[in-house]
Amino acid sequence: MDLSAVERDEALHEMLDALAEIGLIEKENVEPILLELVRRETLGTTAIGRSMALPHARMEEVSTMTVALGLSRQGIEFHALDVRPVKAVFLVLGPKSDPDGYIDTMKTVSNMTRSEDFRRFLFRADSAEEVSDLIREMSGKMK
Repeated sequence: MDLSAVERDEALHEMLDALAEIGLIEKENVEPILLELVRRETLGTTAIGRSMALPHARMEEVSTMTVALGLSRQGIEFHALDVRPVKAVFLVLGPKSDPDGYIDTMKTVSNMTRSEDFRRFLFRADSAEEVSDLIREMSGKMK
């Protein structure tokens, strides 16, 4: 959950490495996924303001919907439109074969990140368990 990186690409790599380490993505797919995420960022930043970023991609290298959250106390340079450092990165990866699941997941995560209550509780959370409980509670309210 705690990111050490201070630059966007490093933070994405750190998150992908963690997903590979726990078996949610294949280790050999880390670099291709990173390249796709960086390519997506060249179209426009996914730093949506209020210290939040929502990098995302649909690709063949991903077999199931995967959402990861990385938090940074010091902030990450993510080229945000509001010029503020990003402190929460929601990484959403989906298979090309599930466009509906991808859209539903993006909608839920996007709605959560726009909630002032969610952001306030997220940035005050002291443990992964607190964050997990918060996400579970908020995602239920977003449906």
